[in-house]
Amino acid sequence: MRPINLNLSAFGPYAGEIKLNMDDLGDKGLYLITGDTGAGKTTIFDAICFALFGEASGGSREAAMLRSKYAEADTPTFVEMSFTHGGKEYYIKRNPEYMRPAKRGDGVKKELPGAELHMPDGKVITKVRDVNTAVEELLGIDRGQFSQIAMLAQGDFLKLLLADTKERQEIFRKLFKTGYYQTLQARLEEERKKCYGICDDAQKSVKHYISGIMCDEEDVLSIEVNKARAGEMMTSDVLELIKKLIDSDSRILDETRKEIESLNKELEEVNKKVGKAEQLRKAEENLKVTSEIYEKELPMQEELKDRLSLIEKKLPEKEEYHKEQAQIEAELPGYIEYEQLTDREKELNNAIELDKTGAQKEADNIKEYTLRQEELKTELEGYQNAGADREKYLAEKKSAEDKYKRLLEISDRIKKLIQDEQKLEAERECYLELDREYQEKNICYEHIFKAYRDGQAGVLAKTLEEGKPCPVCGSLTHPNPATSEGEVPTDAELKNAKNAADAARDAATRASRKCGELASTLYANKVNLSDELKAIADMDEKDLSAMRESTASIIADTKEIVDGINSKLDEMDKLLERKEEIENKLPDLENKTLKSREKESSIKEKLAADEAALEAVLGRKDKLKENFRFDSKAAAENRIIELKKKIIDIQSEYEKADKDMKEHTEKISLLKGQIKALSETIEKSEQIELATELDNKTRLEETRSELTKRATSASLRIETNTTARAGIEEKCDELSVAEKRYAYVSSLADTANGKLSGKEKIMLETYIQTTYFDRIIARANLRFMKMSDAQYELKRLEEASNNRSQSGLDLGVIDHYNGSQRSVKTLSGGESFMAALSLALGLSDEIQSSAGGIQIDTMFVDEGFGTLDSDSLELAYNALAGLTEGNRLVGIISHVSELKDKIDKQIVVTKEKSGGSKAQIIA
Repeated sequence: MRPINLNLSAFGPYAGEIKLNMDDLGDKGLYLITGDTGAGKTTIFDAICFALFGEASGGSREAAMLRSKYAEADTPTFVEMSFTHGGKEYYIKRNPEYMRPAKRGDGVKKELPGAELHMPDGKVITKVRDVNTAVEELLGIDRGQFSQIAMLAQGDFLKLLLADTKERQEIFRKLFKTGYYQTLQARLEEERKKCYGICDDAQKSVKHYISGIMCDEEDVLSIEVNKARAGEMMTSDVLELIKKLIDSDSRILDETRKEIESLNKELEEVNKKVGKAEQLRKAEENLKVTSEIYEKELPMQEELKDRLSLIEKKLPEKEEYHKEQAQIEAELPGYIEYEQLTDREKELNNAIELDKTGAQKEADNIKEYTLRQEELKTELEGYQNAGADREKYLAEKKSAEDKYKRLLEISDRIKKLIQDEQKLEAERECYLELDREYQEKNICYEHIFKAYRDGQAGVLAKTLEEGKPCPVCGSLTHPNPATSEGEVPTDAELKNAKNAADAARDAATRASRKCGELASTLYANKVNLSDELKAIADMDEKDLSAMRESTASIIADTKEIVDGINSKLDEMDKLLERKEEIENKLPDLENKTLKSREKESSIKEKLAADEAALEAVLGRKDKLKENFRFDSKAAAENRIIELKKKIIDIQSEYEKADKDMKEHTEKISLLKGQIKALSETIEKSEQIELATELDNKTRLEETRSELTKRATSASLRIETNTTARAGIEEKCDELSVAEKRYAYVSSLADTANGKLSGKEKIMLETYIQTTYFDRIIARANLRFMKMSDAQYELKRLEEASNNRSQSGLDLGVIDHYNGSQRSVKTLSGGESFMAALSLALGLSDEIQSSAGGIQIDTMFVDEGFGTLDSDSLELAYNALAGLTEGNRLVGIISHVSELKDKIDKQIVVTKEKSGGSKAQIIA
């Protein structure tokens, strides 16, 4: 990957847009990035890194922090770059997230991150995530790897040089992604702990099962069981002991079940005898109770018969009550009619009252409508001339408005004429100035002309000779020839003076003519305006200011007249609206009066009819009242209710007595039958001693209960011990498998984590990293030997001084001048820089190689050269120059003056006093 063009806008310290044509630096070789401290030298690499990956090269700044603090609010922040890769050209542009002014209205708006990548085939990728993926696939590396390959910063590669094994592990883990091996180490350690836990759980389960073995305390095997619970017996012996316990309890269970079965048969026979004895006892008790009830119920039979006979004598009274009820019910329609007539009487009285009220109301309405009509007709007579008056005011209004409009127009013309006067005065001033200028230039011309003329005479006088004729007068003698004093103007100077005077004269003439035209036009307009004002307002003013003041006064008066007429027209409109309203109301009032008269007549007719109907109702009521036995219908209905109750009481009493008689007869008959049946059952039953049989039953049940408890205990012991035996066998199998896996995994974990006793303490991840480290050191020594003039060579320390600490990534240095080996930390500042730079270059080469042989044709080396003496600097320079073999371009970021003299191609970065920085390529 090689940049072609790099453009930065409002990025980092660069306030404006900076365009760098990287092609000017050539295809290969060294170039220098130099400039003021803090001006933004490293920002150029940050911009390349941001364009490609959307992040700066270091981790200290997020993309949202990249906008320049010196930039104008409306200057966009972006980086765009064209670059070649694999012989093809690409274009990429990115902008970070930042706040910018809103395009509409005030305030600010967040500009979201954006990216676009133009491929060689014309395809454009736009989404940030898609562009990131495409760039990583294209280059074959991510941002971290690119930064490590393309940017060698002094602080970073010095840190790598002086790091110990643990620190280098962290560095290489990120660079070569060896974290997978660290994860494997941790997983193996976790698996070891997991296997140990499984073994421990299995052992605990076996102990739990053994502790749960059950045995009868009186059993001879109980001593062996206690030994097993105490852990004093082998597992195989425990299993054999459990088998003996199960076999013993199985025999006990079978014998006990047989004894229980025999007892159940005996109990069945005893229960049958006890049941028969109980039945006989209950029959004797029932016979006694039934006989006693029968004796008590017999006297009730005669009492119920006498009561029924007494009630039958009341039945004729019930018939008399029926007859009276029928007579009263036949008279009820008369009472009903009387009540209806009473309701009708009330209705008619109410109707008559309403009729009288309604007739009076309509009479009052007729009087009110008539009076209102007379008032409105009188008011209407006063509005007869309102229409004519309104037309008169409209004509006056039109005349006043026309005058007002003309006066406004004239006022505008007066303002225009005043402006024309001011313009004329300005033109006059201009003319006077041009005339003065003409006078000055004309006098200047005349002086130059006189000097020119005198000068020509002096020139001619110099050519005169005594005895030779004068070319002007022909005289042979020249007693007083002309003399020339000072410089004589040239023809060109004379011509320029004349042209200037003529031009000034023409300008003054044009200004004079323009003043005359303006004055003439102004005068004519003023005369016309004065005539119009005299015709409209009888005003005889000549001065424009006076005209303006008088016109303003007349306009105000005219406006007041128009407003007054408008007020009168409003009043006339209200009068006409009132007139129309009255004209509409009069027919309505006449119609209401007519309807009220018709309504009054109709009400009076209805009043007469209602009074006649009331008289008829009162007559009928009097006639009906003569035949009534009760005062009201309610009294008659109460008597009917009373009669019905007496009838129901007699009937209910009779029915109850009859029912009681029948039910008691059936009861006596039933008791006789029960006594007979019980007597026969007792005579036929076998006589059994109940107490004896109950004692036998109790004895048998107690024996069976004891046997059942024995069987349950034996069954529980068999079930528990069977479960324990199966659990022990299962857990022993699991323990055997788990112990084998624990031994295997433990060995793997110790090996991977460098914990094998007496062995080299190197972990799996560190072992993988040493492979990378060895290749890095080999690549680094190619340059370090060259930079140090073959004095120093880097070497990986393969083991620690003891076998107790982790090792594998420690670094030493071989001094070939004295054949010694020592720590890299003993190197001087310049030597450390060369060693660190060599190591960083080797790391860069290795990363490119491990990333699939990717090719980065651009590299940056940042600072550190200030620590080198001139000889070391020369060696380091030559080593870096060797990096450019092929087509690699290396940029050195430094302010060392010797490098400025050595390297012609430069990017110079400078701070500006106004804020921000700028950069330019010098090639």
